[in-house]
Amino acid sequence: MLENIGKFVHFLASGFGENRTGKAGKTKRPRTVEDTIQVLEPLATLITDWPKGFESHVEQQLRAGNPNAASAPDRLGNWYHRLMQFRDPAYAPFKEAVGRVVEREFKGSHPGRLVSSETRDWLPAKTVAERLGVSPQRLVEAVQKGEIAGKINKSGFGHQHVVIPKFEVAVIASERRAFWSGMQAREFLGVGRKQFDLLRECGVIFEVPESERPVLADGRFFSTSLIELVAHIRVAATDAGGDTVAFSDLTLRRTTDKAAMKKLMELICEGTVQASAASPDAKLAEFRFLKSDVEHVLRSERHSLDWTANDVAKLTGWKAQSVTHWCKEGLLESRTVPHGTGVSFLVSPAQLATFQSRFVPVATLAKHKGTTSRKLLSEFARLGINTYGAERKDGTSRGHLIRFADLVSRQSVLASCAASD
Repeated sequence: MLENIGKFVHFLASGFGENRTGKAGKTKRPRTVEDTIQVLEPLATLITDWPKGFESHVEQQLRAGNPNAASAPDRLGNWYHRLMQFRDPAYAPFKEAVGRVVEREFKGSHPGRLVSSETRDWLPAKTVAERLGVSPQRLVEAVQKGEIAGKINKSGFGHQHVVIPKFEVAVIASERRAFWSGMQAREFLGVGRKQFDLLRECGVIFEVPESERPVLADGRFFSTSLIELVAHIRVAATDAGGDTVAFSDLTLRRTTDKAAMKKLMELICEGTVQASAASPDAKLAEFRFLKSDVEHVLRSERHSLDWTANDVAKLTGWKAQSVTHWCKEGLLESRTVPHGTGVSFLVSPAQLATFQSRFVPVATLAKHKGTTSRKLLSEFARLGINTYGAERKDGTSRGHLIRFADLVSRQSVLASCAASD
């Protein structure tokens, strides 16, 4: 059974993607019979006139590549690296056809695994390892397994001397540059680990499976896909005015609803939520988006109308830290949701109303009566009225609550405090 035949056909079709999407390599998977016919139609010229039709297609890929590329893999770019991911022997005729075109049309370094007839200059595995930044043993094992081109010569004393063709070194170097580590990917995007993980969770960024990566490529993320992602967001940018927020600020500090934040990132990356026009070298983290667009998505995607501690603080004028403490103490009923490595508390409107019918913060009382919390607390202590929910830290306390029931029974307390002022 031929492996990945569907993916291979889609790969060939993506070479004509510019006809449908305006961007090569961006052919979407067809969903209807009509779409399928339209996508597959150009492939007829590649297959029916074999190998001439396919070799003509490779020539077009070479002409469309970077004219300053020093090697064939660099010139063919994404198309070449995707071809090399198909390792079943049945795909060898396609690779050999590419080799023939490269040997005939390209004047730079040739891809060794695609060309067998070229005169080769050889380098010792140790020298190659130093150039590429990999261990000599790793190169030797790759040659022994037939994963890269090379020769193993044995001396009369049983020593092995492994040499690798120069053009194969160019291929390996190109493949290693094409795949980035997580750190390289984050640096390119300008985002932190948590934002990067959110982008991965919503499927905008994905790790290439090890079985589909070149044997000596250490990175797990295909650089071209990340470059195209940022370019797509930049192309969709608009000049609309208004208050904006940077992508770097789109974290779970803005909302505890992870699903809503992931949806926002999906809409940004597909261009539905448009960025403001940015400089050509701006990183993803530096792109800015209309605050109204961001807040609209976060509000509409929330799974409930519950409020965070920050929301409650904005509504009431209380301290968010005190609100969180009251939730922990069980005085303010709430539910918890995961937030980073900890949890956040969500309060429903009904729960807040119940809380406000039972308690009032001493600081709120003091503000309305034109006195201080310290004076009220002293008077409460003198009259034997208890407070609740205080958070004590470093010898101080904050967030004292008083029950309305206790105030009703001691109506003279506030009057005496006002009189004493």
